[in-house]
Amino acid sequence: SALQVWLEDKQLVGIDGITFVGAALYANNVRSGHIYRLPIEGGGKAGAPVDVALSQPLKGPDGMRAANGHIFVAENGAGRVSELTLDGDHANVMVLKEGYKMPTAVSPVGGVLWVGEAKLNYAFDPKLRGQDPGPFKAYALPLPR
Repeated sequence: SALQVWLEDKQLVGIDGITFVGAALYANNVRSGHIYRLPIEGGGKAGAPVDVALSQPLKGPDGMRAANGHIFVAENGAGRVSELTLDGDHANVMVLKEGYKMPTAVSPVGGVLWVGEAKLNYAFDPKLRGQDPGPFKAYALPLPR
């Protein structure tokens, strides 16, 4: 069987991170900063994306994973990691930590939220291109309960 497009929507051009919270599927758009709930209808068919209302804007939401009923997202455009607490199709955004160098990955493991930096700005920013970005790091944050 061949791969098929499950959902195509102009709002999702720039989709980057995806995660499940329970049976609900969520995706982020790294370009627009939006988070979408992607309904799964009968037979596994995709419903229309639902734009989740955020308590504050996200800047470059990239890697995204869920744990303990919350969504954790690396904001590469803001150099931070945030926690999203869902209430229906609304989410309260709480910044957990700032100061990362273009974080692109988050991964909850046990009681730790691992954060990875990609430092992609060294590839895209003409002022930084060709410079040594230094070592790439993964950071451990205590996973909020």
